[in-house]
Amino acid sequence: MILALAIIPIIAVVGSAIDLNRIHTAKSKITMLLDQSVLAATNLNSTEDPSELVQTWMHTQIVELGYAQSDLNLQVSSVVAINSKSVTATATLNVDTAIMHIFGTDSADIRVSSTAIQSIPNIEIAMVLDISSSMRGSRLTSLKTASTEFVDIMLNDTTKDSTSINVVPFGGTVNIGEDLFEEFAVELTAFGTILDPNEATYDIGTAVETSDFRFSDGNYCVEAVQTDYGTNMLPRNSRGQVPDFWRWWNNHPWCPEEASAVFLNSNDADDIKSHLNGMVLSDGTGMDIGALWGLKTLSPSFRGELGGDFSDRPLDFNADESKKVMIVMTDGAITAQNRPEDVSIGNVHSNRPTNYAPHVSAKSNQGNRQNMQTTRSRGNASTSSANNSAVGRFKRACEAAKAENIQVFTIGFQINAGSLPDLILEECATSSAYYYHVEGLDLTATFQSIAAQVNALRLTH
Repeated sequence: MILALAIIPIIAVVGSAIDLNRIHTAKSKITMLLDQSVLAATNLNSTEDPSELVQTWMHTQIVELGYAQSDLNLQVSSVVAINSKSVTATATLNVDTAIMHIFGTDSADIRVSSTAIQSIPNIEIAMVLDISSSMRGSRLTSLKTASTEFVDIMLNDTTKDSTSINVVPFGGTVNIGEDLFEEFAVELTAFGTILDPNEATYDIGTAVETSDFRFSDGNYCVEAVQTDYGTNMLPRNSRGQVPDFWRWWNNHPWCPEEASAVFLNSNDADDIKSHLNGMVLSDGTGMDIGALWGLKTLSPSFRGELGGDFSDRPLDFNADESKKVMIVMTDGAITAQNRPEDVSIGNVHSNRPTNYAPHVSAKSNQGNRQNMQTTRSRGNASTSSANNSAVGRFKRACEAAKAENIQVFTIGFQINAGSLPDLILEECATSSAYYYHVEGLDLTATFQSIAAQVNALRLTH
C-alpha cells in the first residue's frame, strides 16, 4: 500500500518532467518559427502585407509540427515607412499534456513574442569627379562608364527613396550652376560692382575672390577664400566671379561649361546618368575647389539651397538613420588657381616665354601671357592644412568632412605611387581602406567596390 501511494507522486513528477520537456521543445520551435516569419515580413523588397505574411507562414508551419491551426493564436502589428519596416508578433500556442491531464491539467499555453526591424539609412553622396584636360580620351570614357554604373547600383527600387546623389565635376574650378551663383556671387546692382573690368581695373594685386567683379560670359563659377573650406554657409552676394579663360588647352575653359556644372540632390538615376555622360573637359585641376563644393553639398547649412528632389536635405550631421559619403576622384596633381593677367583679352594663346614668372613683373606681351597669370601665390608645395595653398585647402576640406563623420573615399587614377597626389589622397580618405590607387583604365571595379562599402554602411548603421 505504501508503494502504491508513493507511485502517484512519482508519476506526477515524472509526468510533469515529460510534459515540461514537450512544452519547452514546442516553445523553442515556435520561437524559431516566429522569428523567421517576422524577419521575412520586414523584408523591404516584399510587397505582401506583413500581418498576412506572418499569419500564413506560422499556420502552415504549425500544421507540419502536428498542431492544428486552431491551436495557434497570433497578434501582429507593423509600421511601414519609406525606408524602414518594423514588425512585432506575439504567438500563443495551446499544447496538450501527455501525462498531466491525469491530474486535471489538460493543456498549457506557450506565449512568445518577436520583433524585427529592417531599415535603409538615408544616404547622401557627393561624387567629386575630375574632368580636367588630362582626363581626355579613354580616361573620361572610363569615368563615365564607371560613375553611371555606380548610380545604377546605389539607386535601385529599394534604396532610391532614401538616397540622394550630388555630382560635382571639377576642372580648373567648379561651375555651381545659375541658382547657387546668384545666391553667392556679388550682385550686378551692388554698389561698386564692375561688369567686364578692364586691365587697369582688374588688378591682380587685390583679392580677386572678394572683389566686386562680374563677367558677362555666362559662366557660374565663384572665387573661394580660405574660410570657405568648412561646413559653413557662404555669405550671400559676397564672392567674385571667376573670369572666362583657359590656360593649357584651347576650348577647355577654366570654369567648366554648363554640361559639366554641378547636378545636385537627386535620386533620378536617368537624369544623373545623362548628366554624367554629358560631361566635357575643363582646364586645370582644382581638386581643392571640388572638395569644397562636395563638402558643401553634404552640409546642413546648405539645406534648401540645392534644389533637387529632397527639400529636407542635406540632413543634420548627427541625424538618426543617416550616412553621408564623399567620393573624390582625380588623375593628377592639384593646380594653383591661375587667373588671366588681362581679362579684357579673349582666349588668345601661345607658348609661354622661357623667362615666364608666375607673378606679374612687366606688363609686356600681355596677349601671349594672359592665360598664364596667377592672382597670388597659391602653390602646391606646402602640405599644411593651415596653408593657403591648393594642397592645404584640399586638406582642410577633407579634415572638415571627416570631423563630421562623412565617409570619404578617394581614387587616384593613373597617378604615380608615392607622389604628392597619391599621399594626400590617401590622407584625405577616412582610412587607407577607403583609398583606391587605380593603375589601369578600369574604374568600374573601383566604383563597384565603393558601392559595396556604402551599402555595407547601411547594414551596419
